[in-house]
Amino acid sequence: MKIKGLIITGIILTILGIGITAVASTQIDFDNEFVGAFDDPNLEQKEQTFGEIARVIYDASTEGIEIVYGEGDNALTYWESKKITYEITYDEDTKTLSIEQDHKFSFFNFSIRNTKAKLVINSNLDEVEIDSSAGSVSIKSLTIGKADIEVSAGSVKLEDSSISNLKIDSSAGSVSLQDTTVDTSHFELSAGSLSMKDCSITEATIHSSAGGVSLKDTSFSVIDAHLSAGSLTLVGDILTQGKFKLSAGSLKMTLARSKEFYTVNGEGEGESKIICDLSAGSKNITYSE
Repeated sequence: MKIKGLIITGIILTILGIGITAVASTQIDFDNEFVGAFDDPNLEQKEQTFGEIARVIYDASTEGIEIVYGEGDNALTYWESKKITYEITYDEDTKTLSIEQDHKFSFFNFSIRNTKAKLVINSNLDEVEIDSSAGSVSIKSLTIGKADIEVSAGSVKLEDSSISNLKIDSSAGSVSLQDTTVDTSHFELSAGSLSMKDCSITEATIHSSAGGVSLKDTSFSVIDAHLSAGSLTLVGDILTQGKFKLSAGSLKMTLARSKEFYTVNGEGEGESKIICDLSAGSKNITYSE
């Protein structure tokens, strides 16, 4: 899916470039004619409802998905045409909803309309499994046992949720968590950014090849972060143990408690142990007064 996602992303950028050039040359009115010039006339909004759902599997070539908590029926709303198709199956015995999406590209039948699917769930989920080549993934106000998310090119956003076991693999794009609680987490980032705000993480492993990591107003019991190139900023707390290894970049930490609560690179007598290993770059650690 990763290689396919990068190819699709390149095609999208090429199409947009050609389209913008054509619009400029023909002096199309952006406010009134631009969307209509590129919109797929066959797009049709559809909706399906389901019984109890415990597991969600989403496999997409281009379109993103939003999964949110809501009262009422479990319902999936999506856009479909000759070019954008969905195969949707629901197993009542295992309470598993499987969604497979495909997009056949055409230079003459291309839509810039927001065609992201939306799944409304009225209960907790045991498992969510997402594999998206290109598109945005968002999860809001849900309690999930296990979430495994792989995105080749796109964004991942988790908000106001509680997840026991979280794994995110992002080849290119942004990953953000806000007002979210996670027990065990693993983040694998090839290129892109990771941000957290107002989160509580029991255990986190972060591997980033290139990009920035911003952790604000967030506390960790245990964190192990390894960045090949980039910057890491932490404003929050490390309750038990923190390991940071940067091959090249900058590390900046503003810790929530006074210096006496921490032991950094063997110095100090605090119960919170922190090890910082920088091959090349800068390090700055400050403490609450």
